[in-house]
Amino acid sequence: MQQSSGTDSDTWFEQLTELLLRPQLDLPFDEAQEIYFFGLNYCAVQINKGRDAYLQQIFALYQTGLPKQWLLDDGTTLSVFNYKNITTVALRLQQYDFVHRFLHENKALLPAAQRESAFTYNIANYHFYRREYDQVLPLLQQVSHDEIFYTLDARLLLLKTYYELDETEALLSLVDSTRQLLQRTKQLNRERQKTYRNFLKFVRKLSNLPPKATQKMIALRQQIAQTTHLADKKWLLSHL
Repeated sequence: MQQSSGTDSDTWFEQLTELLLRPQLDLPFDEAQEIYFFGLNYCAVQINKGRDAYLQQIFALYQTGLPKQWLLDDGTTLSVFNYKNITTVALRLQQYDFVHRFLHENKALLPAAQRESAFTYNIANYHFYRREYDQVLPLLQQVSHDEIFYTLDARLLLLKTYYELDETEALLSLVDSTRQLLQRTKQLNRERQKTYRNFLKFVRKLSNLPPKATQKMIALRQQIAQTTHLADKKWLLSHL
């Protein structure tokens, strides 16, 4: 299946979605799964371009793929990355009841070695979106540091929580220790390094902004908006 560009790509995606969402899909499992992941990847690309309408599209695909087991590795295991991606999309859509149910019902499908950390991180993120910050901090202390991506994402979530709680000293200390962690790790490519480093730079600038500094806020907002490799850009912009 060849993907075209522009408006043709959107038409292609609509046809693909219509096919996948049919109650009776007359395709072998492997072929249906392959087409399904084409759809997920297309949505992810559009979301990364800022086309938030595709959040609803990818959420619909996730809801379809779960019962059909398209998201499972070898038909038995849900990867921690899919677990997190589904949670993140649903949280951005404020589907809080779905998230709480999904996290608990699918916990047993996670790889045993990563199960508790993945569950704990995502439950912490759920409480963060609900602005229940007092529940976020103790949960993040339970996240294992064996997996670098969960370690970094947990640190970013902790930084955001410190900001929301106005814990500036703790935030700045965590910025420095996370920057040191990034210098030591060899598991991230250059783009992922930039994504995290840019967040650290901007959250520090955000926390140091004096009250009512309108021109500085405008300038910082422009810098953030124009930065391509940046984690949690929407959260940063929402505080300016």
